[in-house]
Amino acid sequence: MDPQKLSAFRAFYDDYYRERFEKDYQCTTIITPLIRKYRAPDSLIGDAGCGFPIVLNALFDSGFKNIFGQEISRTITDKTHRFPIYPVALPEIAKTGIDLLLTHNVLYHLSSAELLEFKKNLLESLSPSGYYMAICDRFDQKSIEFAGHPIYRWSIQEIDELLSPEFRLIERKELDVKCSAQCGIWARCQPLRQQESHRASC
Repeated sequence: MDPQKLSAFRAFYDDYYRERFEKDYQCTTIITPLIRKYRAPDSLIGDAGCGFPIVLNALFDSGFKNIFGQEISRTITDKTHRFPIYPVALPEIAKTGIDLLLTHNVLYHLSSAELLEFKKNLLESLSPSGYYMAICDRFDQKSIEFAGHPIYRWSIQEIDELLSPEFRLIERKELDVKCSAQCGIWARCQPLRQQESHRASC
């Protein structure tokens, strides 16, 4: 992400989280069971742009201990949590291969070029059998910018097109959660051996 854009978002979220330190577990009633459906409690689970780590806290309480967050706001990273929350890019912290990576209220910050960069990070960070889970936002349609930068209202279909062919959409779910419209889960596709095929097999 452009350093100036990253700095603007960091400044915004530093203030935002400082003023609004409360927990809202509404979304976890849907997200946590979905994660459990695809990943066992000993899996390495990451939440990129975790903000208040509500999903991670719910996962921790339900038996997932091998979890981490990534967040640009120092209001979050400077506090003590029951699991690590890193202020760094994903490839730097994913040393063993992430089994499932989640983003919630994140992708509307990213342009198409930045989404392709994010896809590259996913391929570097996920385990060969890893999953990616995205919550797409029902952002105020009158809003055209956020912290001085454009808002991008990506649909599950558009994200799927950008992630293809390296990822395959395996589940799509409507959410009844404030500011969130849909959830998509993608499986990483496994390439066949070159002598068998040049195409990916999921």
